[in-house]
Amino acid sequence: MGKILNFFLIKIIFLWISLNLYPQSSSNFLLFYESFEKIKEIEKVIKENDKNILRKYGLTSNALDGLKVLNSDQFFVGYQVKNFGNFKLLELKYDKDGIERFFLENSIPFVSSEKKVDVYISVNDPYLPGNISTLDETIFQNELSTTKLLSKLNQNIDLNYRFIEKYPFFNIERDNLMEEIELANEENWVLMLFNRLDLENWVVSFPKTKTTSVQAENSFQDLLLNQLLFEVYTNTKISKKSYTTKFSLSIDEDVLESFFSSLGFNPEIQNFGLYKITDEAFEVKYESYLDDEELADLFERYGLVVIS
Repeated sequence: MGKILNFFLIKIIFLWISLNLYPQSSSNFLLFYESFEKIKEIEKVIKENDKNILRKYGLTSNALDGLKVLNSDQFFVGYQVKNFGNFKLLELKYDKDGIERFFLENSIPFVSSEKKVDVYISVNDPYLPGNISTLDETIFQNELSTTKLLSKLNQNIDLNYRFIEKYPFFNIERDNLMEEIELANEENWVLMLFNRLDLENWVVSFPKTKTTSVQAENSFQDLLLNQLLFEVYTNTKISKKSYTTKFSLSIDEDVLESFFSSLGFNPEIQNFGLYKITDEAFEVKYESYLDDEELADLFERYGLVVIS
């Protein structure tokens, strides 16, 4: 048993050494997804992807104020068409190391931890008979499904749609509804209201941020994705802290190898180093923009056991 453990420890040490010899050098890419219909304007999509890159790392549009422009097209590698079940999307590939190097050189804190947002939706459509719902229309459902998929892929935000039957026409009704949602909801949440203006246009509003826009048909992807970023990150104060964490070695070897292998390019764990190792545990020193709870969730996803 001792020989097996010693071999295990030697393997960990070699993994750590190899990662520190080649920090941040990997063949991984940063992937972004767009609706397939945008292939007609692919050059514009490639050149104007700064917004999506900032979203990916939990940064608002003013994160680069006073700094040089990101110019995302300089990090562009290529694109291809990908199928996700019934959805056909464009997959845009960018140089992940180059982008993160840009953030680090300009002292821009970034995170990419998973978030969850409940999206409450209510629709007023006087042009439909009372027994027919806009929510049941295929176009509307497809837009919801595509937005949910893009949010998960591009922003690492998992959406949960909740539908409200009674539309709040007046401000006092909206205020009361938001109070109810706030009291009943521990997660991040967004209220999205659709009010049909005419046969072609909708007024889409977000009472929480007092944002309103007129949209043709049921196109609301960009509006909702922007609201998600505001909801999840605007009130979050990001700062980097130093940590020392002890992990149990009573875990599967593949789990440990996966963890060490990911450290070289994971923006959530930075400047890591193997501090101490024994037959029962190993300690790692590192820096992170995540808080204690987010780090605990991250380690749990890897299957690691933290020793207090």
